[in-house]
Amino acid sequence: MSEFLRKGMRVNLISALLFLVIGIVLVTIPETTLAVISYSIEMILIIWGIITIINYLRVESKYDVFGMGFVQGVICILIAVFLIINPLIITTILPICIGIFMIFGSLSRMQVAIRLNVWGQKPCRLNMFLAIVMFTVGLVIICNPFRTAAFIVQILGMGIIIYAVLDIIQSVGIIRFLDKMDM
Repeated sequence: MSEFLRKGMRVNLISALLFLVIGIVLVTIPETTLAVISYSIEMILIIWGIITIINYLRVESKYDVFGMGFVQGVICILIAVFLIINPLIITTILPICIGIFMIFGSLSRMQVAIRLNVWGQKPCRLNMFLAIVMFTVGLVIICNPFRTAAFIVQILGMGIIIYAVLDIIQSVGIIRFLDKMDM
């Protein structure tokens, strides 16, 4: 069981380090980051839409009268066109998605802290505190309407850096705890 948890914490540690790098990039070059994110999403939607339409015309339309491939493809392309016309919409959606991710992550950390408390382990207070901080940062990211795209990305980057640092601290603490259990 502890080996399973240890592997999970290692994966969590790697994702936290990745988030730390992403946060640093968002803070240092916000305008470029926003443009890259926006263009990437637009291109993915256009490519996905074209592939879905082609797939529908080649396969689905021959065998499935009610297939939705054509509709899905057109909707993907229309969303991409909408994003091309309104590129700043990404700055509204992106913080909300990251904030939701942070809230879900913090809730899972709270669950771990509660479980550690049930098992009688002392690190649960620190883990609960870190989870509450992560939850608060996620809420701040979701609830605050930011004025400019660059500011949004920088605040988002700072939130991601805080999240990553807290996640690293918590993961290392849990790994150390599991190592002590195995002795």
